[in-house]
Amino acid sequence: MPDNDDQPIGLVRDCLPWQSEEFNRILRQQANGKLSHALLISGQAFLGKLHFSFSVLCAMLCESTDAISNKGTAGFSVCGDCTGCRLMAAGTHPDFRLLKPVEAKSIKIEQVRDITAWVGQTAQRAGKKVVIVNPADKMTHESANALLKCLEEPAGDSLIMLVTSQPGRLLPTIRSRCQSVNFNIPARDETTDWLRQHGADSSRDNEILLDIAGGAPLAVIERFDEAFLEKRKVVVQGVLGIVSSSKTVEQVSGSVAKADIADAIDCLYDISIDCLKYLTCDDPHYVRNKDIIAAIEQLCVVYDLNAMFELCEVLKVARQELSSSSNPDPVLLLESALIALKSLSH
Repeated sequence: MPDNDDQPIGLVRDCLPWQSEEFNRILRQQANGKLSHALLISGQAFLGKLHFSFSVLCAMLCESTDAISNKGTAGFSVCGDCTGCRLMAAGTHPDFRLLKPVEAKSIKIEQVRDITAWVGQTAQRAGKKVVIVNPADKMTHESANALLKCLEEPAGDSLIMLVTSQPGRLLPTIRSRCQSVNFNIPARDETTDWLRQHGADSSRDNEILLDIAGGAPLAVIERFDEAFLEKRKVVVQGVLGIVSSSKTVEQVSGSVAKADIADAIDCLYDISIDCLKYLTCDDPHYVRNKDIIAAIEQLCVVYDLNAMFELCEVLKVARQELSSSSNPDPVLLLESALIALKSLSH
């Protein structure tokens, strides 16, 4: 499935709690005239990298005298009332551009050339010109080389922020010309507090969902919610039914297809990875789906390590097919995965 991040729109007043240290560091560098002209904002998906880039953007373009004097101090947030903030809120600030893939495929060289020419022009608000490239790993080789020229010879007072969950896919020469801002999984108590403040008020489910999400808090909000737990329950019951021969592939496919097939295949893949971990080290500590450890142990009885590796590969391919532009039949992909699940069991 696509490696999404949160998608903030308009004015972003504050960074997320686990981002405050990096946020304040960047604003201090800006206040002291030491900020790089390019930032590489990386880390796994669902940690709020795009939100962070928008919070930096809005701080840079806020024109309040009080806000400018307090940039880089703890607890800083944009004023929300100045002309710069109102333009950001309306999505019409003339000194900001968002560079993103065309038709969800890639960032083309023509887009980068347009941005490069725009950066070279004088800022309309007499401040900094800011570009966000998201996701930066979607640039073609040609567009990446075009952007490299802009990074090598930055024009005027500009800031380019490259946002990606896969920094290794960027040219080494691009990475070397950027100041690195890397986000890791935040502390559990910090994320559970934040989740409660944002409406996820079941502490037990939050702990379970954070485990499933690998500790990424925005994944709990955007993807792994209570409805996902219900879908996963249907998938687990179906899988156990297939391996015990109490249910047919057709029966399970029919019940799972009523939910979201992409979520179901993702769920199957995550469970298979947990089974691999358990078969390898026989320790539930490394399992993400800890609340269904009994089901994982049952599956590890009927699959050996080689069979589970093969099943993981089948599910990996199915996930890739669903996120590709080849327009596959989701039901056929699901049934193929379930048939493999049945045939590989012993």
